[in-house]
Amino acid sequence: MLLLVGQGQVAWSQWAEAPAPIFRFAPPNSPARPFAAARYRGTVGRHQVTVELDLGKDENGDPALRGTVRFAGQPAVLHYLRAWPEFRPTAALRLVEADSAQPTFDVGFWRANQPAGPRLTGTWTGPTGLPLPFELREDYHDDQGKLAAVPYEMLMVDYVAVGEEAMRSADWRQRVSQDTVLRHATMYGMYGQDYLHLLGPDTLRPALADLQCPPPAARAAEPRQRAIEKLNRVAEARQRGGYEEPRGTEEEYNNLFVEYLDHGLLSWAEDHSYCSGTSACSHGFTHVVYDLNTGAALMLTDILQPGAAVALRHALARHLRTDDDQSDFDGPAGPGGEQRADDAFEGLALPANDDFGLVEKGLVFHYSDRELLSYRYGPELVVPWAELLPLLRPNSPMARMLRERGLWRSTSQ
Repeated sequence: MLLLVGQGQVAWSQWAEAPAPIFRFAPPNSPARPFAAARYRGTVGRHQVTVELDLGKDENGDPALRGTVRFAGQPAVLHYLRAWPEFRPTAALRLVEADSAQPTFDVGFWRANQPAGPRLTGTWTGPTGLPLPFELREDYHDDQGKLAAVPYEMLMVDYVAVGEEAMRSADWRQRVSQDTVLRHATMYGMYGQDYLHLLGPDTLRPALADLQCPPPAARAAEPRQRAIEKLNRVAEARQRGGYEEPRGTEEEYNNLFVEYLDHGLLSWAEDHSYCSGTSACSHGFTHVVYDLNTGAALMLTDILQPGAAVALRHALARHLRTDDDQSDFDGPAGPGGEQRADDAFEGLALPANDDFGLVEKGLVFHYSDRELLSYRYGPELVVPWAELLPLLRPNSPMARMLRERGLWRSTSQ
């Protein structure tokens, strides 16, 4: 059995020492381990394409495969992919393709000859015309050999404070069906933390060391400590005679989401959620953008021209007032809402210098709950590239990305 690592292969016995690949082939007679995210380059017929696949979970917790496909020379075209009828790691891959402008309109069907792996071959069929052969290979570099993206997996470590113990959630779920006492014990809290685990030999470069997640013991330390602190607070309250059984479980989770990964840029968001008993949950959001060529986290001052902060503040106020999705929030939407947003413009603060995200359509800024005006939930505002182009430094990583996508010139006209 061989394990694929970049362009080389190592024996299965060297698994522990080898850089973790995106596709982890299991030993004989073992179920295949699913991947988290992968990037391919190849052809459909004579068309050059870049395909990204991401394995997550649906609302029922079952594996759900989604992705995108881009076409060389057509930077404005983005199509979505989804597994059909469902994703099974050991079955030959089947994908349905839809136009991002009309997600409910299917434009193609991919029928691979093999399960998801480092190489995919098969046929693509459109609504009309003859089937076209496709061939894709896992590839994280651009045409010049520079690092464009990295494979990754998302690792969740969560602990529960139950009875008198703090234990991993998976261990608790396994034991609760076998332990009558534990089954009826009070669960005081649940605490979890997502970690972004970068895979592949490119991520071993010293420049990317700060982006890598800590080893297993260190990953478990933070949520376990929060569970222990909860148990200590319960014990102290009992000693004081002021303890009351909780009406609900305290939950505290930090969930990560990759927002953008291409052209040497990685952007992720972290949702900090806290729920206590039966009260409503609160949320806070953090965004970080990394330059994969240097490993540095980008600041607004790195990408904006001097003096552009005022124009960016104008753009944020405008989107706060006009974006359709703001109608979901308890804020200035409705009668008189526009005037209140205008009145609040002078006091509208820019997010922190390092707190912005990169998405397909532009830069994203997220205000925390109750931080802005009377919004109960912090609004997410996306400023599109067409508005940002005059504000960007021409030599910034963002400008380079837009040039590579063919959007720099089109948005400046």
